[in-house]
Amino acid sequence: MHLYSISDLHIKSPEDQNYKILINLLGDIYKKKPKVLVLLGDIFDLMVGPKEEYVENYRKYFSRIEDFLNQGCIVYNFEGNHDFHIFELFKNKYSNFYYCNKPELIEFSGRKVLLCHGDEIEIDNISYKIYSKIIRSNVIKKICEVVPYKLIEYIGKRASKNSRKKNISKYASKDNLIRDKFRKSATIAHEKLKFDILIFGHSHIKDFYTNKELNFSLVNNGYFPVEKNYVSISSDGVIRLEPVPSAP
Repeated sequence: MHLYSISDLHIKSPEDQNYKILINLLGDIYKKKPKVLVLLGDIFDLMVGPKEEYVENYRKYFSRIEDFLNQGCIVYNFEGNHDFHIFELFKNKYSNFYYCNKPELIEFSGRKVLLCHGDEIEIDNISYKIYSKIIRSNVIKKICEVVPYKLIEYIGKRASKNSRKKNISKYASKDNLIRDKFRKSATIAHEKLKFDILIFGHSHIKDFYTNKELNFSLVNNGYFPVEKNYVSISSDGVIRLEPVPSAP
């Protein structure tokens, strides 16, 4: 029985090739009858608030998640910084579905596994932490409930476009610096939580690293549109970054 995790696809529309790849991937994982499925945030480039238009646009995705739940798989859905306040879209009464807006420490096959989007443990980014706290607040949640879908789409797409431009210049040729920063963030988190494995996203930098001194491992599938990887952990604790199948 495996645990599978994926993050940072940043799917922009139902026509996005990465959406087709995701649906195909979820179909393949479903056949393996996993014990745990983890959606670590930023699956979509913009999905904010309980708008039924998202369910209509991505009906295959929501149907796939329900298939996993009916199969008895435990599903963790984490808020990212591009998809949040969407709990009501799932509209299920399954006891095996967990909607998460903060890190979760779970036990899998006798190991403590910390799951998080990644921005929660990031160090040295005070302005982002303030931004993150604001967008995930109850005030913003209430606003998202009443603001029309088309207005959210307009504002979100403009903000996302500006953010991408900013990050391209900010992070260009800094992969190793970002990787090192998140490894340091993981070490600080480990001091408090003493996990065996950390699975996270957000940084858009693929990483698979073991801290031999503190005896923990971390893994990040990176920016999916480029890396096209997902994470698997077997029942005997073997961690892998797996290549995704192509879209049909």
